[in-house]
Amino acid sequence: MDFAIAEQNDLDFIAKWLQSEDEAYQARRAADPYSGNLGKGFWCNWKQIRGAFERRELEVVRVGGAAVAVHFGRFISPGITEVHPDFRGQGIGTAIMRYVLQQARANQVCMLHVQCISDVSLAFWSKFGFAPAEKYEEEFYLVLRHPLPLPRHPDTTVTVNFFGESGWYGGSPYKRVEIPCLVEGAQILLSEICHDEVISSKGSGDHYVQVLLDRQVIFGNLFDSDEANAFGFGTDKYGTRIAKRFDLASTNVPISKWRTLSG
Repeated sequence: MDFAIAEQNDLDFIAKWLQSEDEAYQARRAADPYSGNLGKGFWCNWKQIRGAFERRELEVVRVGGAAVAVHFGRFISPGITEVHPDFRGQGIGTAIMRYVLQQARANQVCMLHVQCISDVSLAFWSKFGFAPAEKYEEEFYLVLRHPLPLPRHPDTTVTVNFFGESGWYGGSPYKRVEIPCLVEGAQILLSEICHDEVISSKGSGDHYVQVLLDRQVIFGNLFDSDEANAFGFGTDKYGTRIAKRFDLASTNVPISKWRTLSG
């Protein structure tokens, strides 16, 4: 299934489709105020759809020359995905999702984000592992893992704790990960990308990170500090805090203590 950048005739067709869908939805709600969001479409987001079109970011799937599915945003930031009612249940939405996941893995995107507005869409995204955040039921997220190649099998595990400001001063981390790794000289080579994305509220204020190796704290500091950057943490182009390896030489931990693990 091919995706194409939307042209003006696609946009005109999408406008008529979404308007018709919204009129049917409003009529059903008027007849039964308790009917829920079933059938609600994206006409309310027409401004965003048109903006994506003008930026050449609106993608469509065409059948018989008509744009029967529309998508933008790649789920990295909230976007829109919808399939024409007459073409649902034919695997088009699933094909779009597989395409986006493929792109996300290729670009090492750590978390995808969608907004669900109907019971049907909730069920669809749940099927792919998306789950709601704690405070916003319509906001659904999928945290992705990205393996990293190692020269040999991991021989130990590193623990990384991510804290909000209140958690750092006496609370608990909003995320804790344990990642198999190798210690090669002064380098801790991780078996997967370490990142702070989590399906949860992250707290407020500054963010801190703590790293333990063999239950010993080898690093702890403000995430955006020069020390954290030297140790191996940074921020990717999507705003995610990530690390792919750690540098013991940037800390006061005796490197000789860990070199024995690399043999």
